Amino acid sequence: SYQIKNREQEISILNANAEVDKLKFYSATGTAIVVMTLLGLLYYRYQYKTRANLLLQQKNDTIQKQNTEIMDSVEYAKGIQEAILPNVNELTSAFAKAYLYYKPSKVVSGDFYWVDSIGSNVILVVADGTGHGVPGAFLSVLGTGLLRQIISEERICQPDQILVRLNQKVKEGLGQSKLDNTLKDLA
Repeated sequence: SYQIKNREQEISILNANAEVDKLKFYSATGTAIVVMTLLGLLYYRYQYKTRANLLLQQKNDTIQKQNTEIMDSVEYAKGIQEAILPNVNELTSAFAKAYLYYKPSKVVSGDFYWVDSIGSNVILVVADGTGHGVPGAFLSVLGTGLLRQIISEERICQPDQILVRLNQKVKEGLGQSKLDNTLKDLA
């Protein structure tokens, strides 16, 4: 009976140990599944972020290239605009104490100046065109060209007549009667 009791206790201990081993196995398996799932999710997120970063870098490179092309073009336009504007020597030959301070708020500007002599008359125009940047620069080029026509070619020297004629030519040049409301401030 003593041996039977001992054997039953051993069997009971073995059964308890088997239960503990079973729990350990299930715990380890569950933990492994959770860890593997988390690792899988982390890997998926890493791959997703890597693809997103690559796409973002490609788009950033495209934007950077476009920005460089635009800025190169605007810088070239600046050179053209500066070539059209009179140089400081033309101003100082007309006005001994003249100085020039021309600093556009953008790379190119709608603000411009123009000087010419017709006989004994010196005509100086300082204009604040509508807009800044590229749209304003278009208008400054248009304005200097029209002033050259009006003053140098048509030989108009009276400020009021110059302004009236300039207004007419701007309207003609821009097809003002055909423009929509977004350009109504150009005249």
